[in-house]
Amino acid sequence: MRVRKVPGGMETEKEVVMSTLRRISAPLALIPLFGLFGALLPVLAVADTITLKNGDVIEGKIVSKDDKEIVIQIGKTGRITFTMDRIEKIVEDNKTGSSHGKTGVKGRKIPPKPEKKLEPRKPRKPQPKKTPEIPAADNPYIDKSPPNPAISQRATQQIQRLRMRPRFKNRARNALRQMGKEAGRALIRGLRDESPKARREVAMLLGGIEYMPAVPYLIHNSLDDDDVGVRAAAAETLRKLTKKSLRYFPESLPRLRKGAVQRWKDWWAVEARRYGMKP
Repeated sequence: MRVRKVPGGMETEKEVVMSTLRRISAPLALIPLFGLFGALLPVLAVADTITLKNGDVIEGKIVSKDDKEIVIQIGKTGRITFTMDRIEKIVEDNKTGSSHGKTGVKGRKIPPKPEKKLEPRKPRKPQPKKTPEIPAADNPYIDKSPPNPAISQRATQQIQRLRMRPRFKNRARNALRQMGKEAGRALIRGLRDESPKARREVAMLLGGIEYMPAVPYLIHNSLDDDDVGVRAAAAETLRKLTKKSLRYFPESLPRLRKGAVQRWKDWWAVEARRYGMKP
């Protein structure tokens, strides 16, 4: 048996061999342990899994979750937020969620949102336009002059002469023009005279003296007169007093003329309310 000298004493050949084997076998003994740890590593690294409706699968650690969205941590990449309507299935540590694949807080089922039934919109009623009120003192459709019985009687006599021959009719027309707006009340009454010639002359005279209070009477009485001459005179007087025509043609057919007359009546309804009057 060989003996060699080592520091601190003598060592035999057998002891040298045994110490060498111990030094070699020490690292080898760790190989099964590393293999066992490698086998356990997938088990220890189990992650949460989210399956999206488009087929993508996301693995990571679910950080937070509620009824609307879920936040998942993916390694060192960072946190990603998904809304619940994009998720098909959630698996937390091998625990599958509800039958719909969506779970709420602590695995509770999220009830599906009820479908909203869209009701047809109701048509809005047209709101009447608000017109600014004008003081009665500035109302041009009211005759503010005190009635004069003498002038009214004289004007009535001249209106009756409008039915006569042209010589007397011209004198009556000139007399009424000289009276001016003081004859306005009598002329309004003349719009209902039995003679179409007198009604036509009266409608023209009301435009000549610019008597604004005659506007509603011309609209309601003269625009639908049986005589086309009266209708033409009334339309011309209204255009002169109000600066409007409203597409009224006195020679048109009755069914077409009816719509134009109604436009004038609608205009007057708004204008009357503007001045605080009854339409």
